[in-house]
Amino acid sequence: MISFAQKQMPGRMADTILYLSNEIFESKKFILHLTKQYLADLSAMSKESAIKVLREFQRENIIRLTEHEMEILDLEAFQRISRTG
Repeated sequence: MISFAQKQMPGRMADTILYLSNEIFESKKFILHLTKQYLADLSAMSKESAIKVLREFQRENIIRLTEHEMEILDLEAFQRISRTG
């Protein structure tokens, strides 16, 4: 929670997705069984803000997101976003 309180929205979303990738699914590509609202709640932001951040990640080719699947395309960039918040 301290980490989330000190980070901007992209850093919080990156932390959440890295957690899901590393700890839950153990893969850079995984089936996303979560709603966007739940993903937003995990990242401590509104649904609208979460969607905006996810779209930005897609535009920058950091992730690929479909209706039911997510893939981290640029792990280094994602880790950098997570670190710098």
